[in-house]
Amino acid sequence: MDHPLIIPAHLNALLRCEIAATIAYRTIITGFPHEPLPELRLCRSSHQNRANLLRRRIQRLGGTPAMGPGRWCVFSDFCSEDACADGLEDILNRLSDSERWMVDDYWEQIVLIDPVSRDLLVEYHIPEQERTHELMCQLKGALGLVP
Repeated sequence: MDHPLIIPAHLNALLRCEIAATIAYRTIITGFPHEPLPELRLCRSSHQNRANLLRRRIQRLGGTPAMGPGRWCVFSDFCSEDACADGLEDILNRLSDSERWMVDDYWEQIVLIDPVSRDLLVEYHIPEQERTHELMCQLKGALGLVP
């Protein structure tokens, strides 16, 4: 098991991705020239809720929560002003891929953290992450895109 001071660093890595995902969805929702799809708002809210829970957990462990997104996170590509330059199909494909990547990332990080944090991830974060991935897949299917 990692030293207790290292555990918040692993949780901060997840937090930075959740922050990046929240920014990504907000950027796409506000930057696209059409009415935002409700699924995008649901995903943004889910990522924001997870970010808030991770912040609180990191603080309880004595760590300092990250304030911004990680540049290496798969969602960080969406955090720029030109995030909506691609068409809707490309954006949804990238969002779906990013959501899938985060499911895998949660499972990779789970072995590196304390049991209480692990329970939080298994009981809430991972199911929510799987749900946001599924929402993107369903949305692509509803729009006639390859899921």
